[in-house]
Parts: sequence; structure tokens; C-alpha cells
Amino acid sequence: PELTEFSIPKIFLTLVFDEIAVSLSKNQFDDVLEMLESLERMNLLAKYKKTRPEVDYSETRAWWQHAIAVVLEHQVQRRRNMWRWSNIRQHRDLVRQYRAAYVRKLDLGANKLSASDKAIIQKCEEKLDVFNISLCRNQAEVDVMKIGKKRKEEKESGGGWFGGWFGGGKDKKQKGNESETSELGSKFQEEFNNDEKKKLYKAIGYDENAKDPTFPVEFVAVRLVTKLNKLSVALVDSKLQDSQLLKLSLTEICASFGQRPAANAIRLDAKVERLRVNGVPRGEYVPKLVSSVAVTKDENASLLMVAVETNPQDGLCDSRIRVQSRPLEIIYDAITVNNLAT
Repeated sequence: PELTEFSIPKIFLTLVFDEIAVSLSKNQFDDVLEMLESLERMNLLAKYKKTRPEVDYSETRAWWQHAIAVVLEHQVQRRRNMWRWSNIRQHRDLVRQYRAAYVRKLDLGANKLSASDKAIIQKCEEKLDVFNISLCRNQAEVDVMKIGKKRKEEKESGGGWFGGWFGGGKDKKQKGNESETSELGSKFQEEFNNDEKKKLYKAIGYDENAKDPTFPVEFVAVRLVTKLNKLSVALVDSKLQDSQLLKLSLTEICASFGQRPAANAIRLDAKVERLRVNGVPRGEYVPKLVSSVAVTKDENASLLMVAVETNPQDGLCDSRIRVQSRPLEIIYDAITVNNLAT
């Protein structure tokens, strides 16, 4: 960048697409809607499957009992049990038991794990949800890493207190400055939490997100530009004369991304020039259901413009978001709507 006086980015990528067209038949569109509806119904049925009776709908008594059980379990009892102290204490005990047993499993191995620990893990996994199980496992992995580091340090020191008498501590003092620095850094990351790190960094004047001083503040190191001239999505029906049922068109979709490393700043610009939705043609007449319009005749603005910037050069704010849009004209066409609904 220095050879060009920082006028050319280090990375400049441009992607230009002429046209992307997607077409769906009316049968495909209906299948997609039915598939989404069936997935939603399956998720809902799975939630209440436990008390769902396997009888005909004519057995109204069984279905009323099912409805009562669902309301009691998922609404009334759930609200009551959520803040009950006995349930909170039971949940914390399960979490602690599962974490301790999983630490022993990772440390000793699944084959050497005792039968009692296996029973604890199985019981806790049946009662805890996925979030708590994942959280306990992540915490257990951190605990196992700490145990391994502690054992390694004791081994290198010659076996603890007696090893220092018989020369074990002498080898540790002879290590180089590089290994001591790396161990100190790892211990620092292990022992201090985020709040303690921030206090220490503030006291010594250190910033983890320090800016790169090698480049000017206004230098853009990375520039990514993409442009799509036209995007169209069409819905066709073979029963119609012109086969077109609905067509959505977006023209001149552009996006630009820039990064300024010296200011630790990024900027993203995106715009859509025009939007148009056409309905069912009738001869030479093609109804415009949705179209972007200009407020004034001399206006040359895009339909939608979005700009997101962090650490702008003027320094007036930390982050800036600008959104500019034009109005849309929406016309109801009964023939198109009726064909979509049927």
C-alpha cells in the first residue's frame, strides 16, 4: 500500500451477476406451503404427545382429559414450579452432580468409570435439558484441562515438596524465559475472569483491541463489491393462458463492504434500485401489484439504501446506521389474488 500512497486496498474483490431467475409452478408452491404446515403441526404434536389418547375423536371424554392435562402441565404447573425453591435446589444439585461425574468420565475414561457415576450421568441426562447438559459438559472440559495442567506442573517440579529437597525444583529454575512467559500467560487466562482482566488492563493502560498504527486512519485495506443486475422470482400455472401467475423483480441489487484497520472500522452499504410485482396478464394488460414510485419527477434515489458504519471518520459517533427508502404503490388485483388462493 505504501507504493501507491494508500490509494489501492490490499484486497479488492468484485462480483457481478447479470441475472438470477427462479421459477416455481403452482403445484410446487402449494407443496412448499403444505410441507411448512405439516412441519409446524408435527412440532406441535410432539409437544403434547405424552398425554395424547390413541382413540377416535368420538371419545370426547378422553380428549377433554387430554386437553385438561395439557393446560395443567404446560401452563399452570409450569408457572408454579418455576420459582419453587425445592425445584430450584433440585435442579442445582443435578447440575453439580452431572458436572462432577462428567469430569471423572473425561479424566478417567468411559471404560474406567464406576457404575455409580454412570448411573448419575444417565439420571441427569434424562432430567436436564440440552442447554444445561451442553453447559455442564463445557465446564467439565475446562475443569479437566485445569487438572491436567496441575498434574503436569507437579510432575515437572519433581513430585511436590519432597522433590524440591532432592533436586526436583532445581530443574524448574533452569527453564528459559520463553517457557516461563508462556506459562504465565496461560495461568493468567485461566485464573482471571473478564471483569478482573478489564480492571488490570485499565490500571496498566493496556488495550486488547488496540488499533493498527502502521496504516493511515482513512486507508481502506479490504474492499468487497458485489452487484446483481436483476433478480426475478416467478410463480407459473399451466392452467392460465400466459402461464404467469405472479412475478417479483428486483433490479440493480448492490452491496459494498470496506474495512479500515487503523481505525478498527468497517462500513457496509447496500441498495436496491427498483421493485416490481406483476400479476396475471390479460392480453396486453399486465397488472402491477407492487411498484416503487418516485416522490418527485427529478428524484434519482434508490428504492432502499442501507449504510452501516462503525467508528466513522468524522468522529461524531461510535456507530452509524442510515436507512433511506422510497414509497411503494400497491394495487389490489382480484384475479391474481383469487388464483393464488385456489
